Amino acid sequence: TGDSHFDIFLTGDLKKSNFNLMLKSNLKNSYLNIDYLDIVKKNNVKSSIKSEISILEGKIISLKDTYLKIENETYKIGIVEFDKKKVNEVLLKNIQTPSLNLDKLMFSKNEKKTNILVSGKKIDLSNFYNKLQSKTKKNNHINLDITADLIRLNSKISLTGNLNGIIKD
Repeated sequence: TGDSHFDIFLTGDLKKSNFNLMLKSNLKNSYLNIDYLDIVKKNNVKSSIKSEISILEGKIISLKDTYLKIENETYKIGIVEFDKKKVNEVLLKNIQTPSLNLDKLMFSKNEKKTNILVSGKKIDLSNFYNKLQSKTKKNNHINLDITADLIRLNSKISLTGNLNGIIKD
């Protein structure tokens, strides 16, 4: 929320709704809250965002080279791909944040369950777990399959290798 102005560069075929949209913005006068990534950016904090959005036949198919900078911290996602046939499936590649260094994160959801497949070097699940615990609404079943060099569950427990399981309600 807040007052942000975007610089936009558009290329492609607007008649067929096939185009690339490159954008960047100074977010200093905006408030941003991404709960599960534990990102809270207050007003008047130096920050910016840039990304390239690819649209095919009027539908967003990917976001490329997304960078969010908040003061001295950088959050980067190499690509976010949306599956045209499976609307509830999203693939993220090359994610780097202060608490994550992931090669791939696949997220899919249906009425009964949410599937999360993650592989990479470092993942900190402590904030994710805390957010799940504080929810008043029951969650569907969450199937997790995580492979990483460092999987941090909380301040006292870390693992290396593969963690898979189900979180129920």
